[in-house]
Amino acid sequence: MAHAMVLVGLRSVILRHLRKMTRSRSLHEYMTLSSLVLLIGAIIKYPNRAILTRARPDLRDKSVVGLPLLGSLHVVVLNLEWILKTNFENYVKGPTIRWALGDLLGDGIFVSDGAQWRFHRKVTSNMFTTKIYRSLIEGPFMRTGMDLVRAIEYSRHAGETNVDLQDLFLRLTLDTFGMLMFGLDIQSLANEGQNEFADAFDYLSEMANNRIFNPAFVVTELLPWTLFRKRRAKAIVDKYAAMAVEDHRRESPEQKSQRHSDLLDHFMRYKTEEGKGLTDKELRDVFVNFMLAGRDGIAQALTWQFYQLMINPRVSQKLVDEIDTVLDGSKVPMTYEILLQGMPYLKAVTHETLRLHPPLNKNVKMAVQDDVLPCGTKVCAGDFIGFSPWIMGRSRAVWGDDAEVFRPERWIDDHGKFKTQNPFKFNTFSGGPRVCTGQTFATMQVLQTTCLLLQRYTFKMTPNHPPVAYKANISLPMRHPLQTIITPRHGVSPLVAHKK
Repeated sequence: MAHAMVLVGLRSVILRHLRKMTRSRSLHEYMTLSSLVLLIGAIIKYPNRAILTRARPDLRDKSVVGLPLLGSLHVVVLNLEWILKTNFENYVKGPTIRWALGDLLGDGIFVSDGAQWRFHRKVTSNMFTTKIYRSLIEGPFMRTGMDLVRAIEYSRHAGETNVDLQDLFLRLTLDTFGMLMFGLDIQSLANEGQNEFADAFDYLSEMANNRIFNPAFVVTELLPWTLFRKRRAKAIVDKYAAMAVEDHRRESPEQKSQRHSDLLDHFMRYKTEEGKGLTDKELRDVFVNFMLAGRDGIAQALTWQFYQLMINPRVSQKLVDEIDTVLDGSKVPMTYEILLQGMPYLKAVTHETLRLHPPLNKNVKMAVQDDVLPCGTKVCAGDFIGFSPWIMGRSRAVWGDDAEVFRPERWIDDHGKFKTQNPFKFNTFSGGPRVCTGQTFATMQVLQTTCLLLQRYTFKMTPNHPPVAYKANISLPMRHPLQTIITPRHGVSPLVAHKK
């Protein structure tokens, strides 16, 4: 009943808005009213399941679809280079997105524009170098990767018949990113039970997604229990951010010299032209934005990758054969060069996973000035431009008739080498000036973790596993645990690390 009332109310708004919009634009630019009502129903029922393609299955094969919904929204499929690069300055995050995501992300890099965004970009771009990548593979990535193996072994010896891979991957990346980026020794892999930071972070992510896709959020957020939980979750996230900043400030120069310089160090050293450093609020926003990218994005990529491997045994066996051949069991060290250049099929599997399951699967920009897209679509100042790597990854116009098939071979050229794709075709890491600076960092941990696990174990989903679905969130987690039967490979000792 509540959903029906929302639909009726929105239908009247849409009708009025449609009459207004069609005075200046032709009707062919917009979906029919019946499709719009269906779209609203999809938003309510499927808040994170590519709602646009559920409402219009043919959308993924179009260039632009206009939605005259509470202000004009153009859903872009094939004009990304114009928006993200050619006319970059005209398309911004804007105040609406900052408001919707502000409780979680503040004014961080994912929601900022102009000078504020350029500042974040400048500081972080100096953080990721080949030298640092090499040290990560030999040190922290290997260390937390072996912590993951130990956690699996602990579960096996405790008699647990299956484990939740998604939970393990979230713990892995929380430990890795907490240590590398902010100097926090969280040790979530070593400790059973819930982690208060992870729970609070996940809740705020769900609420942020709800603000964008749930028309009734203005009511639900005012409910006393929702307000209480939101404030409590925000306080927990803020507490961990403050703890990381305070720990850094208390360190002596000698203590700093004995550890790896992290992302928080870079931001805390930054001074403006007037000699001012960042405020605690600005440092908190840095903490949360990069935790979203590092903890959630990498864990979800691993989760979906192992799901795809379990339902595609041909791909899984081909990948295991490559890993065994290149690394010769455990005799060849897992180096930066081998991970990124020596195992093309491994890299292809990861990119195919990210094509079909991009962690940051939707994006919205606002036009600053009137514009015309290359396809001829008119955009007015204040219009919203929406695009989704999830939809693009399934677009037959972009990837061919087998766009929805998991086929890593599409990333391999005729010479057996990995084939890089245009970022405006494969948009998981965005493109143009806002292309993800940490994409190599993220890819490397997925590659290395996959190697560590496939060298040691075979993986099989539990019988009667519930249907796999997405959970409503800013990113793209699984709705249910990925319950998995993990078995040591014959003749392999899981806790023996590779030889250096």
